[in-house]
Amino acid sequence: MLSSTFLPCQIEYILDDSPLLVCEKGRQQGFTWISAYKIIRRINVHPEPLDHYWISRDEFTAKLFLQDVLQWLRVWDEVANHGLTYKQSIIDWSGVQAMRIKFSNGANLYVLSSSVDAVVGKRGHFYLDEFAIHKDAEALYNIAEPCTTWGFTLTIFSTHRSKQTFFYKLCDRVRKGEIPGAKLMTVNLERVLEEGFIDRINFKKVLAGQEPYANPIDFFNEKRNKSSSDAMFLQEYMCIPADADAVQAITEEDLHRIMRPFSELFTAPRASGRYYAGIDVGRNRDLTVFWVCEDVSTGSQPLLITRHVEVIERKRFSEQEDILVGLLQRWKPRKCLIDGTNTGAGIAERLEERFGYCEKVKITRVTRPLWISNLAAFIRRKHTCLYVPDTNEVWEDFLSVERYINKEGKEDFFIPSHKERGHGDRFMSLVLCLEAFVSQRPLARYTLDSEGIEIKQAPQKKIKRPRRSNIRF
Repeated sequence: MLSSTFLPCQIEYILDDSPLLVCEKGRQQGFTWISAYKIIRRINVHPEPLDHYWISRDEFTAKLFLQDVLQWLRVWDEVANHGLTYKQSIIDWSGVQAMRIKFSNGANLYVLSSSVDAVVGKRGHFYLDEFAIHKDAEALYNIAEPCTTWGFTLTIFSTHRSKQTFFYKLCDRVRKGEIPGAKLMTVNLERVLEEGFIDRINFKKVLAGQEPYANPIDFFNEKRNKSSSDAMFLQEYMCIPADADAVQAITEEDLHRIMRPFSELFTAPRASGRYYAGIDVGRNRDLTVFWVCEDVSTGSQPLLITRHVEVIERKRFSEQEDILVGLLQRWKPRKCLIDGTNTGAGIAERLEERFGYCEKVKITRVTRPLWISNLAAFIRRKHTCLYVPDTNEVWEDFLSVERYINKEGKEDFFIPSHKERGHGDRFMSLVLCLEAFVSQRPLARYTLDSEGIEIKQAPQKKIKRPRRSNIRF
């Protein structure tokens, strides 16, 4: 039955009884489904009634696993043909409800959602599903591992969620042989396709009336092309975690392409100018930065040119507000977004009340990566769409922005804080400036097919640093 039903890697997983089995796997490869079979098989072939504990990341996935168990119980009963009986019941452990299936030989299978307290003091075989995204994976491991002391096993499997997770660290320790008796299995998309996974996919597609894949390569390429990035494809399907070691969100080449001497950019405000502004508010270590761009877009391409950057350092909020009022009255932007997240809330509210074009915004864990990503993508556009002043402060500020993949597997950004250079404040003020522009002139109206207005391009070569302009801002 095994060879006709399961792939070779799945059979290896089913038959493995290592004290600690850690599986790094790709998405949607059937590990929950085969785990249900593995547990039922172990219960029915073992001479002694031993308890098994399945711990899912949440209640929903626990119920999905229970459905797989019930399916395999029906299949096993038909194959064994001996009238297998079992009982279902709901029990309560430390306020956590768990489903218990009691088998005729006295063994129990407990299915519950993630809970550290619920497994304290238990003993038996433990299975931790999608371990990388458990709320407190390390604490769960520290509780579950001692429960296997008396000859039981601990099975952990998951798709990676960056190198920041405890799951990645555990895989690394097992890979290096630092945990005696532990085994690491790696099952990625390439391996399952080599073992016939595409036949299972095509069988389902035919049943659904859909066109089957001509070969495994087509399926592989489809998954790769549909992924948001190569890093996400490698993590979700190839067991290569997205590198938590930060990389620059803005490269030197891209930054050099958009930098111009301030003498070419800075001009006095004009009555006909289409200006947009962003204000990032700071107090002590952080800087308050007022960044103004002029929209000189014509035709099919957007183009924003920095016209003024004002840096305010170590001034009382009342003084900062007076300066910002003067700048807003001078430039009269069509839209200005002000960071009102923490220290800037008071200033942002008062400026919003005073100037109709000002809007207080909160930079949250959702909007922050989205807005930074928007600016990074805007800078990387094929046709140059933005010009910023060529100063060492801007250079260092922009290159300090680091991109990484967070624990949820999503793109995020980190900006280190420097005592003298602030906390990426120039960069964040431009982020807000761009969002102000986008709120009034959606980028969807532009295309990438034809040339837009351009000012003189600088030679494509790296700038030797450090080099400071005469004027610091």
